[in-house]
Amino acid sequence: MADIRRQIAVLPANATALTKHTMNHEPMKAARHIVTEEHPEGIYLFRYADDWSFAGDTWHANLEEALEQAAWEFSVDQLDWRPITEAQLLELTK
Repeated sequence: MADIRRQIAVLPANATALTKHTMNHEPMKAARHIVTEEHPEGIYLFRYADDWSFAGDTWHANLEEALEQAAWEFSVDQLDWRPITEAQLLELTK
């Protein structure tokens, strides 16, 4: 199985989401960290709150669409994306 490439960005403190994510019809916490995961079937854009609890996800056909979604959803022009390993992400989200 091929390695899954991931990257992470921290949202600016003033970022406000234009969308609301829910789970079981309940609002999820506001996102503060976003992670892309590249899979053969497409790109997943995961959102995590300040405390690293899960805050929603979306699927995109390619990385460009996922990055455009993040920029639009959080009204940011440019995010500082950096690579992150699965082990590093798991450590943060424990």
